[in-house]
Amino acid sequence: FLATNLPGYIYYWTGPLGFMSNLVLPVITPVTVGTAGTYSLVVTNGYCTSMSASFQIVVDTLPTLITSGDQSVCYGGSASLSAASSVGSLIWNTGATTNGINVNPFTTTLYTVQTSNICGAVTDTIVVTVIPFPLADAGTDQFLLTGESAHLTTTSTNSFIWSPSIDLSCSNCSAPAFTAIHSQYYYLTVTDSNGCTNTDSIYITVTDADAFYLPNAFTPNNDGLNDEFILKGDDISSMEMAIFNRWGENIFSTNVVGTGWNGLCKGTVSESEVYIYKIKLTLSTGEEHKLSGTITLIK
Repeated sequence: FLATNLPGYIYYWTGPLGFMSNLVLPVITPVTVGTAGTYSLVVTNGYCTSMSASFQIVVDTLPTLITSGDQSVCYGGSASLSAASSVGSLIWNTGATTNGINVNPFTTTLYTVQTSNICGAVTDTIVVTVIPFPLADAGTDQFLLTGESAHLTTTSTNSFIWSPSIDLSCSNCSAPAFTAIHSQYYYLTVTDSNGCTNTDSIYITVTDADAFYLPNAFTPNNDGLNDEFILKGDDISSMEMAIFNRWGENIFSTNVVGTGWNGLCKGTVSESEVYIYKIKLTLSTGEEHKLSGTITLIK
């Protein structure tokens, strides 16, 4: 406080929190919010007393800042951040000066917001954690014949669902069975414990069984009728065929389209019995098929 020192006069200061002082220049310490208010001074010389003089002391403090707190979002998602200041003015490290901002981070990101007054600045931070997509693997595309049975497969440990599910044996099991009717996509949607989702697809190509033909028996007697076990079809672009006897020995192989087994093994017609075949073929459309089964040789 500042007052003129007049010899012979007594000074009476009063103020908030019971403040009293007879000093000409009293000092308030520490200065707090409670010490703000009206201070009055009366001066007397023992005979006369002055009128009261007063003034206000305003104590400013650092502003308060409240934020919405840390958040987690799925990859590709957005987060709404907010802050409120006791003095109103804000600035984010994004450059925004509004109370709320929307952010779309692709990696875990630290956002800061600041407010200030004559006493200084207050800063707070908000961490937005970005959660990666859960793994979704619907498997590799399949090539099937009309009416052929097959399974979809996933190894996901999260919650998942297959769609469309109308022709699947189940929509939330790891290996739903289905019968190939027409070519189509199946979609696997995976959801993790954070609610984040990811989708993968598999395409099932269904080919008419008439695209190629295999006999179930043949008679290698050189009569010109059904003398060979041969894969027939107009759209076959490549083929690998292997024939095995009952002991698993490979007795015939070919990779020439239009070539079949005439029943010979080491120059001699094989015995009349059931043999095993394995065939891998590719159609002109690029569709691949793997066939296996038995063929009966009849003498």
